[in-house]
Amino acid sequence: MPQVKAKMQELGIADEDQTNQMAMTIAMFGEAMKGNVQAFNSLRDTMGEKPVAKAEITGADGEPIAIKEEKQMTMAEARAFMKELEKKI
Repeated sequence: MPQVKAKMQELGIADEDQTNQMAMTIAMFGEAMKGNVQAFNSLRDTMGEKPVAKAEITGADGEPIAIKEEKQMTMAEARAFMKELEKKI
């Protein structure tokens, strides 16, 4: 499209950088400047500036959950556990 190419030249974009992707980026930038939040978010994410989603898990009282360190069973303990389990089944 001649008007798109003219717009890119007007913006000073080098000929080798005048691609469809650049045209879409310019269009999204124009939308973002008009207040289109979705266009802004797309540009931000494309530039690698997407915020990291963080999740924090806490106990019922809001305090951090304590992680109990478990030791691995020995073979003898595992056999004894399995025997007890078989009795219950």
